[in-house]
Amino acid sequence: PDRKEQLKAFYDLRNYGVLMFRIARLYRAAAEPAVKSELKTMYLVMLDHLLDQGYAYGSSMGSRALVGYSSRELFFSFLLMRDVLCAEKLNHEIFRLGLWHCDLNSYLDPEYYTLPNADYFNILSRSALISILMLDDTPEKAGYLAAFSKFCSRNLGWETPGWMGGIKPDGCAYHH
Repeated sequence: PDRKEQLKAFYDLRNYGVLMFRIARLYRAAAEPAVKSELKTMYLVMLDHLLDQGYAYGSSMGSRALVGYSSRELFFSFLLMRDVLCAEKLNHEIFRLGLWHCDLNSYLDPEYYTLPNADYFNILSRSALISILMLDDTPEKAGYLAAFSKFCSRNLGWETPGWMGGIKPDGCAYHH
């Protein structure tokens, strides 16, 4: 098939994540157990499909940073559905998805991102934090939260020179 045919068959992850976020918000607001149960089932079916289609740890879905624009609402939905995901023992799978998608292990290397990166903070930082919050309360979670905090403090507190993107000495932010 040619490129136009391939693009017709492509479904934007953003729309999928927006729908999952909408279902998660409705689930949180639902008072009737039957409605809550139906929304939970819908959400879990969509999550199962997403994982089955390769949006999971180790996927090769292109540039992870740019895919971040399409996945924001998806990660927000994970946070809203954390209780369900924990009960279904899926929270660690969501953490692993974030481990890969947001490159969480980079926080463990003090040499990584030696200069501020506005794209990262705009595109992936919230998803990264949500991924970490999916873990059970363990030393692993505490370690990732501490590393995330150090990463953010180091990158937000470092004044960048010249036209380089980041925080300037006068407190302004510059990007591109």
